[in-house]
Amino acid sequence: MGRFEAFIDEPSALRGDRQEYLICAALVETSDCEAARGGMRSPLLPGQVKEHWTDESEPCR
Repeated sequence: MGRFEAFIDEPSALRGDRQEYLICAALVETSDCEAARGGMRSPLLPGQVKEHWTDESEPCR
């Protein structure tokens, strides 16, 4: 079995009068990390450093 790296995020949303959180994790085999990073960077616009839902325009969401 290979080595893996974990990537974690915690998106949240206000639902009515309460804040909800979703904990997400992905395990990627270390040898596949560069390809995964490249795939995540491909939709970035020129000058954009990262994707983030709250930073995106409506069409991009």
